[in-house]
Amino acid sequence: MGLSNKKGGIKNQSKSNIDDSQLKIILLEDEYSQYLQVKKNKEKFAEKGLGMNFPPEDSNFDFMSRQESEEGNFTKALRYSNASILLNPKLEYYELRAQIKRDLDDIEGAIEDYNICINMTPNEGNLYKHRGILKVALEDYSGAYEDMIKAGTLLADGVTPELISELRELSEK
Repeated sequence: MGLSNKKGGIKNQSKSNIDDSQLKIILLEDEYSQYLQVKKNKEKFAEKGLGMNFPPEDSNFDFMSRQESEEGNFTKALRYSNASILLNPKLEYYELRAQIKRDLDDIEGAIEDYNICINMTPNEGNLYKHRGILKVALEDYSGAYEDMIKAGTLLADGVTPELISELRELSEK
């Protein structure tokens, strides 16, 4: 079972099927070494009974992904985002990865991640809005129009009747 899709994403995996070798595939050597060192340090603290409550590894990778993204290192952010999803396929991780893919001009990959998000929470209007904006970039005006109608129905911020009307006109051309 492969981990990569065509655009640098990963297939949805359950936590029980994850091992370090899968993370090694996603991360570069220095990033993987850093991960192993953090994991080793956590184990040392646990063995000493220091009672420290460390966040799960997926949140560590999510934090690193957000940090790299803020610094404009989108390729590195994508690797960390893939690792967080591999460890725990949460909505917020897919949404972040969609934003990173958008920043890398992987519009189709970003739409795929928004599709996953919408399947997880179909009543979140902002997800439809963001996907609709990406569809405009691909000149899929009818798809964008449908997404904005749904986003408007779900009261997403910034979806105005004027925007919907403009998309309807574009979709009819």
